[in-house]
Amino acid sequence: MEMKEAIMAHMDAEQGGSIVVRCEGGYVARFTLSYKYNGHDFSKHSGEISLGVNKAESIPAGATDIYLKVEEMWGFGWSTIFTRNYGSPVTECFKVYGTTLNPKYEKITC
Repeated sequence: MEMKEAIMAHMDAEQGGSIVVRCEGGYVARFTLSYKYNGHDFSKHSGEISLGVNKAESIPAGATDIYLKVEEMWGFGWSTIFTRNYGSPVTECFKVYGTTLNPKYEKITC
């Protein structure tokens, strides 16, 4: 499948799952969700997530090689809080909290 066709199929794809990140930390967070769909690589970026804000990104049905990376901003740039790998779409929600020197996370009920 050509890239243009893959992008069009991606835009019309049924939702297979989603990731939600809630920031309750004393820092700004962000996440990147990457996956393969119809043989092509796609990435979605949450943008900055401030205290008390939830951000969500959908995962299309049929996506594979799904990679989630959640980061926090601290004095010298972005630092990884946690990563996850999935073979197929999931629906999961996470809370990030703590401080820039001691960021934490936990899976929460969606």
